[in-house]
Amino acid sequence: MGDKVQTSTAVRGRRKLNEAGLASINNFAQKYAKLGAEGAITEFEELEKEAETMEKPECKAFKENSSRNRDKKNICPDQTRVVLTCNVPPGTDYYNANWIKVPSLDRPFIAAQSPVESTINDFWRMVFQENCSTVLLTGTPKENDSPDFWPQKAGEHCNYKDIFVNNRRVDSYADFSVYKLELLPDACSNSIFVNLVVFPGWLDKDRPKMHTMAFLRCWKQFPGGMQASAPIVVASKLGRGRTGAVLLLHAANVAVTKGQEICLKTILKEFRKQRPGLVATPEQYCWVIMNVLCYYSAKIMDIRDYASAFHESYAKLK
Repeated sequence: MGDKVQTSTAVRGRRKLNEAGLASINNFAQKYAKLGAEGAITEFEELEKEAETMEKPECKAFKENSSRNRDKKNICPDQTRVVLTCNVPPGTDYYNANWIKVPSLDRPFIAAQSPVESTINDFWRMVFQENCSTVLLTGTPKENDSPDFWPQKAGEHCNYKDIFVNNRRVDSYADFSVYKLELLPDACSNSIFVNLVVFPGWLDKDRPKMHTMAFLRCWKQFPGGMQASAPIVVASKLGRGRTGAVLLLHAANVAVTKGQEICLKTILKEFRKQRPGLVATPEQYCWVIMNVLCYYSAKIMDIRDYASAFHESYAKLK
């Protein structure tokens, strides 16, 4: 491909990018077509080395609530943790989740581990307290022998200690399902509604090689417009690898729509200051790049060669 410069002008879809947005994705596509997957892995490894030298955050609440954490290495910094206030006391104020608030995102996010049996109530209290519009779960509750933490069928309801969860509707698609849930804690008069989006095909130890288009359809369930200010919870088994990949993908898309440079390294550094370990493997880092290129190459014809070049190197990863 050499250093040929392509000018992106053909944009499909309802929204057309401005010139700055076109330049943003065009530069991104050229960069990673040239680097390939191996170059992207090197970029990620540089980030990992930098992370080793970062100052360790204070994690007092994490240490005091060891039974509520899935892994002793899955730390939850005090400075950014989501402090529970709903029905506290008698409930605990701790859940293994952190706020992710950076300029590269268009709304606040919460990066969270998925519940264990003893923390289901804490999880839903957090969602209710922060009036979250959407919860995105990658994987399934069955990972690590975890329980189902919501009623599975439309019309079913469960009480998780002092919080009532009612399944109002289920929309099932080929690759994911959307559960419309109603949440109501004891002593509260007004319930809230939240969309739980479950993408079961991406398991913890699974390499996310072939999930690109399937996940993009799931990711488009994120609300926009007037709902864009409501927090979104992104949860996975540990709330690190897959959670971080989803957040990084979303941040890259926000950069394009704002016409800003997409610098994945810079964005991920900021994320990790708020929750260490986000994006856990080089394969997940490459997956983010592939998703960005896949999404925009469907809209912008002139970056397709670049996207194909990266995809070829991505497919060869061992």
